[in-house]
Amino acid sequence: MEFLQRKWLFGGLIILFLIIVIFIIFLYQPKIAARAKIKEEAKALKTKIEELRKLAKETEILKLRIAKLEEENKEFVAKIAPRSEVLQLVKQLSEEAKKYNIRFLSIRPPGLDTLLAQETKETPLRPIPFEITLQGRYLDIGKFIANLSKFPYFIKVYELEFTGKDEIKPLIEARILVNIFASSLVGKIL
Repeated sequence: MEFLQRKWLFGGLIILFLIIVIFIIFLYQPKIAARAKIKEEAKALKTKIEELRKLAKETEILKLRIAKLEEENKEFVAKIAPRSEVLQLVKQLSEEAKKYNIRFLSIRPPGLDTLLAQETKETPLRPIPFEITLQGRYLDIGKFIANLSKFPYFIKVYELEFTGKDEIKPLIEARILVNIFASSLVGKIL
């Protein structure tokens, strides 16, 4: 009898254990699944937050880069001569040359086609060439040309030709082709 009671007791414990397991499986399974889903969502949100933080940092870097580029553009535009002032700039160049003991003998302006060409959004900047003949000492002319980079506007010397004449020694004549970069759009589009 005792053996039979033990069997019943042992069977009852097994059935009770199975009921608890089934209870856990059926009642707690949705909670377990919900916790797993919440963990996945939390992980996804953390990943998204990290991505947004990276984007925020990149945005700040891009804002700084844009500000730097805008400043560089302002500096660039400031060195473009207004087209209406080009002839005055040539006069200013001749005054600058006097500081180096150089005389302007002649200034040949660009052709009419160059002067009449208008700037557009596609070509907002044009070089306006002037052929200048100057007279001075070789080193003075060299210093003058080297210091054109300090001129407030973009000026580039494309050709340089020296001529020595017996009647003007120790001076020489130099013919230079100077491009002054100008635009009639300065302050409008640029």
